[in-house]
Amino acid sequence: MRLYRTFIAIILGSLGLGMVNLAFTPGSGSDPVRAARGALTQVTTAVEQGLGQTRAFVAGVLDQGWDGASAVMAEVEGMLGDGAAVLPQGVPPRAPAPDADAGGSLAGPARVIDGDTIEVGGTRVRLRRIDAPETRQVCYSPGGPWACGRGATEALASWVAGRTVRCVEQGLDRYGRVLGDCFVDDIAIGEAMVAQGWAMAWPGAGLEQLEDQTRQALRGIWSGRFVPPWEWRRGARVTGSR
Repeated sequence: MRLYRTFIAIILGSLGLGMVNLAFTPGSGSDPVRAARGALTQVTTAVEQGLGQTRAFVAGVLDQGWDGASAVMAEVEGMLGDGAAVLPQGVPPRAPAPDADAGGSLAGPARVIDGDTIEVGGTRVRLRRIDAPETRQVCYSPGGPWACGRGATEALASWVAGRTVRCVEQGLDRYGRVLGDCFVDDIAIGEAMVAQGWAMAWPGAGLEQLEDQTRQALRGIWSGRFVPPWEWRRGARVTGSR
C-alpha cells in the first residue's frame, strides 16, 4: 500500500503541476493557438516527468532497497501529510536585475525562433550558456521517438508569450548573432530551460550543477535517449535510430 500510494502521489502531483502551469501561463491574444499548444506541451511534459520520477523511484528500490528511495518517499509523504502545495520541479533561481553597464540592453515582447534563440525589438538573440535541441531534432523516450526540438521551441514560446523579455547583450557568437542573458520577471530564461529539461548547459558555462539535478530528476529530454544538440548538428544520431 505504501508503494502504491507513493506512485499515485508522484503521478498526480506532476499532473497537478501541469494543470497549474496551464492555468497561469499568460495567453497570447494575437496567437491563441500557439498559447494553447504551449500549455498542452507543459501538461504533457509534467505527466512525462511524473513517469520519469516513478521510474527513478523504482530503480532506487530495486538497486538499494527502500533506503535507496528514501528521499523521494520522504518528499512525497511530506506533501501528503502536510497538505502542502505541490511546487514546480526545477524552478530556476531568481536572478539579479540585468546590469545596464554589462552591455547593450533590449526589452519588449519576444518572438521565439527556436529553443535557444529569440528576437526582441528586431534583434535576434542567442541565449547564452545553453544549447537546446534543434527544431527538427528527435529524441527517444521509452514510448518511442518524439519531437524534442519542437517541444523545446513550444515550451519557450508559451513561457514568454504576452510577457516583457529583457536581455543584456554579451557580445557576438561566431555566426554574428547577439549573445544575451535574457530574463522574464527576473528569472533567467536560459537557466529555466535547463532546469525544466528543455536545454543542455553549454560545456564550461557554469550550469553543470543545475543540469545534473535536472538529469537525475529525468525531466524533459533527460527522460530518454538523445544526442547533445552540438553533436546532432554534426550528424550524430541516437544509436539504433534511423
